[in-house]
Amino acid sequence: MKSNDSDNDKQSSGSTLQRIDNLPVYVGYLINVAAIVLSHPIDIIRVNVQANVLHFVSMSDVIRLMFKQKRIAGFYYGIGGALLRCTVQTGTTYALYHWLKDNPYLHMLEPFDNSTVVGISGLGGGLLSTPFAKLAIVRQADLTRRPFHQRNYGNPWRALKCMYGKGGAAFLFTGYELHGFSTGAMAMLHAPIHEWVEKMLLKLHRIRDEDWVIDLMAMTITISIISLILTPVDAVTTVVINAGYNKFPSKKHLCLKIIEIHGYRGFFLGLRPALLAILPHAFIATFTYPLIAEYFIS
Repeated sequence: MKSNDSDNDKQSSGSTLQRIDNLPVYVGYLINVAAIVLSHPIDIIRVNVQANVLHFVSMSDVIRLMFKQKRIAGFYYGIGGALLRCTVQTGTTYALYHWLKDNPYLHMLEPFDNSTVVGISGLGGGLLSTPFAKLAIVRQADLTRRPFHQRNYGNPWRALKCMYGKGGAAFLFTGYELHGFSTGAMAMLHAPIHEWVEKMLLKLHRIRDEDWVIDLMAMTITISIISLILTPVDAVTTVVINAGYNKFPSKKHLCLKIIEIHGYRGFFLGLRPALLAILPHAFIATFTYPLIAEYFIS
């Protein structure tokens, strides 16, 4: 049987789902919303760089177009779709997690690994939120399209209805397997990588009086490693989801085209803004969790 100290260590590390297991769902949702609001201007850059991988648009080009077309509002272009995606994905993921974590059939697995439950929950949340991810990406990617090519999906519900009218549910869920895999893998990889990073930092720095320093560094490095691993999948996902109904690309053809134009480096376009967007998430998760945990769990 493990000691209480070990249990406390586990509670302060691991994936977001594991860390706020005992907190109300709306608390985790508010943390995610705050992170999205802070990182949205950077995420727009990532989406547009990846959406234009077959043409190549630099970060500076995206920023210039954002400001030219929408001024300051351009940095929060498409925030409604991003928040809808967060709402559906967070709600579905939490619901699946709390339903599966006590499932007797899963506990029969030896050894029982909670990361598997987290991964399945993330996969389910990613699959169900695909139409809203499409809505967010299409809206954000309009910033780098010519005015007569823009989709102008300002109203999210009308936009979903319009996309459904073009190609039905198949069009709305374009790229669902890639999006589900990405969210599931991110959730599943978080706990083991975070644990390994945290152990390495404690061995290298031995900073025990300032726990928040280790937490912040571990969170930032963990998400950076996961982003590095999953950026190629995200790059392909963004192009597939952003494609018009009549221009839906074959994933194999798309990958070969990216290699032809950029080499294997093309799969990592958008990595820099993705890494920059990590900082708001890491700060919020690091500094908010102890305060919330003290209030709700104590």
